[in-house]
Amino acid sequence: MNKQTLGDEYLRRGNLHGAVKAYILAGNKMKLTAVGRDFEKLGLCDNAIEAYKIGGDNKGLLTIGQKCMEDGRFSSAIKAFKAINSEDMLRKLGDECLAKGKLDYAFEIFSVLPDRSKLNELADSCVKEGQYNYAIK
Repeated sequence: MNKQTLGDEYLRRGNLHGAVKAYILAGNKMKLTAVGRDFEKLGLCDNAIEAYKIGGDNKGLLTIGQKCMEDGRFSSAIKAFKAINSEDMLRKLGDECLAKGKLDYAFEIFSVLPDRSKLNELADSCVKEGQYNYAIK
């Protein structure tokens, strides 16, 4: 049985993790994207992001990143936007995290962006809220 057929069989039986492994070995990026959509339907965003990333599906990564951002799943949104190097979406997400007081996520985002003014803005917010550990970083 070849790897492609094995992946199809795993998928048919609902073993998405096994299907991903088989499709990686077979080098089938289209099937990886399909498995990513299945993970997304089940609400397994981190698994979907990994499948999209390996499958090279930037559109899928952008879509799931936006969905995660709307749902408040900031860590998953960060992973998706980092995978496609979307500075605009990361900046938007960072601003939202900052507005909602999610300072750890905002720090993670702004530390990878080239614009250091956002880090300064974050530090000012940290000082105002008494979060001196983040302000020192």
